[in-house]
Amino acid sequence: REKDDAVKYAHVQEVEHQRVLTLRDKTLEELEAQLQSEKRGREDALERQKQLVQEKVNAVERAQAREAEH
Repeated sequence: REKDDAVKYAHVQEVEHQRVLTLRDKTLEELEAQLQSEKRGREDALERQKQLVQEKVNAVERAQAREAEH
């Protein structure tokens, strides 16, 4: 009887341990996905900033070229 209880308890412990490992893996995967998403967002924002700066540089260069013509 005690042996059966011990076996059941050990099994329950193992199932719980597997559940915790699965949850941990899932949580890590979710965190990794979130980090990747945030990284892509930052990269996209940086790319937009670069484009805006380049547009301003181009506008200044065009204005300087027009000034040089006069």
